[in-house]
Amino acid sequence: MLNQWKINKLSLRLGLIIIIVLVVGLGSLHFFTDREMFEAYQHFYYVPIILAAIWFGWLGGLIVSLIISLTYILELIVSPFNVMGLYSEILFYILVGVGIGFLVDIEKKQKEKLEETSEELSKAYIKLQNTYEMLRQSDRLALLGQLSAGLTHEIRNPLGSIKGAVDILENEFDKENQKYEFVLIIKDEIKRLNRLLMNFTRYAKPPELELREVDIKEIINPVISLIRATAKQDNVKILTELGSDLPPILVDSEQLKQVFFNIILNGVQSMPSGGNLKIKTVRNDNHLEVSIEDEGIGIETEKLRKIFEPFFTTKENGTGLGLAISYQLVKKHGGDISIHPNTKRGLTFCVKIPIEQSDEK
Repeated sequence: MLNQWKINKLSLRLGLIIIIVLVVGLGSLHFFTDREMFEAYQHFYYVPIILAAIWFGWLGGLIVSLIISLTYILELIVSPFNVMGLYSEILFYILVGVGIGFLVDIEKKQKEKLEETSEELSKAYIKLQNTYEMLRQSDRLALLGQLSAGLTHEIRNPLGSIKGAVDILENEFDKENQKYEFVLIIKDEIKRLNRLLMNFTRYAKPPELELREVDIKEIINPVISLIRATAKQDNVKILTELGSDLPPILVDSEQLKQVFFNIILNGVQSMPSGGNLKIKTVRNDNHLEVSIEDEGIGIETEKLRKIFEPFFTTKENGTGLGLAISYQLVKKHGGDISIHPNTKRGLTFCVKIPIEQSDEK
């Protein structure tokens, strides 16, 4: 937009120079050539008038036609002859300049209106596409909800039986026995499957929002307390810059705690060699923004686009549902969540939560 404005400004300057050169050149010919010669090319005066009307509208056409008319007025003063012919020429200059200028102005307004209409249609098309995607997502989630209810029932029952049998077997082996290690592995895998089922159910059929006004610190600080011990073990330092004058937000605090728990833990786990994790809150118009910046290993651009997709993970033992659930919960609050790579290393998550609802109360 800025470059286009600079180009237009440069074009207008160039056009003004061309008009001035033409007017001065033709004016010089008017006074320094014989009358018979001038009558052969006097109609070239219409060229700068028409150019001024096209580039600067009716006002530009009027000004240039009046400037050119001065040459005729001066001629009338010096040698008054063929008065009606000269006045007719002046009238035609003004009519041409103003008339073409008005036509050009009308055309420009129509073009601007068409561009505005085109932009509105483009926005409407994007909005329609987003709505369509949301409907498709809703249909998929409804189907997943039905599927997950059946799967959870069918899988948890045998898992419960397996866990009961493993608990019995665990008492049969001494802790020094090599087979005892296999029992512990089975128990860990049962826990992992239960956790996967729980996350799958939560993604497919998220709970309803229980909204209340809270300070963002009431959500973030408890999450930091839960993760701080893990962060300390991994030599990760959590730095916070939480604004003190931020308005309360109308949200489901427990669901947002889960969102920030997933993102902050993800940031800590992305720094196996340690580093700093910076959490910052600011207000941006009608949104409260929470940025979580890590100094981790980062993710390739190709994979970055898929990071919020369900079952996509870069971790060896990850389920690929943590960030997908976080994305879904933020969207349910009418907010947005994005991710971008840092200049040096690591990633920054940005969570935007609307606050206009609580402002209106």
